[in-house]
Amino acid sequence: MSRKQKKNIKIYLTFDGLTDPLGQSQIIPYLDTFITDDSDFYLVSLEKKKKFNENLLDDIKKKSNFFWKYFYFSETKNKLLKVFEILKVLFICIKISFNKNVLSIHCRGFHPSIVGIIIKYLFNTKIIFDMRGFWIDEKVDTKRINKTSIIDSFIFKILKKLESFLLKKSDFIVVLTLKVKNYLLKTKNLNEERLFVIPCSVDYKNFYIESKKFNKNELFNKLNLKNDYKIICYCGSISEYYMIDEMFHLFEKLYNKNKKYYFLLITNQKIDLNKNLYNKEYKDNIILQNSEWKNIPGLLSCADVMLSLIKPTFAKIASSPTKVAEGFALGKPLLCNTGIGDLDWIVNDNNLGYVFDINNLSKLDNIDSIIDQLLNISKDKIINQSKEIYDLKIAKQNYKKIYERIV
Repeated sequence: MSRKQKKNIKIYLTFDGLTDPLGQSQIIPYLDTFITDDSDFYLVSLEKKKKFNENLLDDIKKKSNFFWKYFYFSETKNKLLKVFEILKVLFICIKISFNKNVLSIHCRGFHPSIVGIIIKYLFNTKIIFDMRGFWIDEKVDTKRINKTSIIDSFIFKILKKLESFLLKKSDFIVVLTLKVKNYLLKTKNLNEERLFVIPCSVDYKNFYIESKKFNKNELFNKLNLKNDYKIICYCGSISEYYMIDEMFHLFEKLYNKNKKYYFLLITNQKIDLNKNLYNKEYKDNIILQNSEWKNIPGLLSCADVMLSLIKPTFAKIASSPTKVAEGFALGKPLLCNTGIGDLDWIVNDNNLGYVFDINNLSKLDNIDSIIDQLLNISKDKIINQSKEIYDLKIAKQNYKKIYERIV
């Protein structure tokens, strides 16, 4: 009697929820690339209970070889409970893999890769370490790991050794920037053929179509804005790395030059504008918008210039800001600071905006002239130049190359 052949499966593991804006923009659009006829595909994710929407993947769930397993994400900062969370995910991955031929486990981030490396050795599978960034160094930047503490310093050293082990033993590594790729090749002695640079991308065609559904005139009328007013826009998080005070300071410089400029701030995080702008002359020119991800294309379409100020720490060489790519997809020029991922060369080499040193804001005293130069850059040029780097189609092609090498 012949032995029954094991079913081929692939696993995609993420601790980022699909209902989150990040999940909707940087996970869901890629899934159809990973799901192929040669195997069953298991998506394992951690979701935020308050935001969870089980119908989010209705179209994908129609595929007979797609399976979605999820847990609810724990909001606690307790390290022991976080370890338990990882063990819970490990258990479900082992259960999924048992008596099957696991072709690959695709791990989005540091924590999922801890699970992934165990699955690799238990089931002789290939692991894709989709690194995303320097998670450990980010925790140092945000003071969640305090290296002056003996305990935290020990934890940091253990985690960095684990990171090096993951980099050495992973079959394929995905990073967001060329700068990180070169750093890893230089310091970790990795095989370049295992390293892929895939920045945070956007579906240029769909993003543009969605932006056209938004009624810009309705927003302008609601805010009593005139058509000749110009809007500087920041979209995204305002915590930790994101320099909101410096952004306000920069806008103040611009407002003092020209009162027709407005600052559109799109964020789902709570911000007390009255506290930040108390007694500021330009406070009436600040527009705060909370928005679901589906409304982002429309709101970004109202902007004339995108603004992005991020603390340029070591960890940020690995950063590829999603909202930058989305702004480029709509032809919006970018005003940003140096030291963030590959933005220095991407912006300068392709004439997509203006990059400056965050430690020398005095050089922006002629901010109105700089903005005028940005407004003269052709929208079509911005779209076409940036599309070669950030379009979702290119990202999918690169992921496909990885999966084609998995036997």
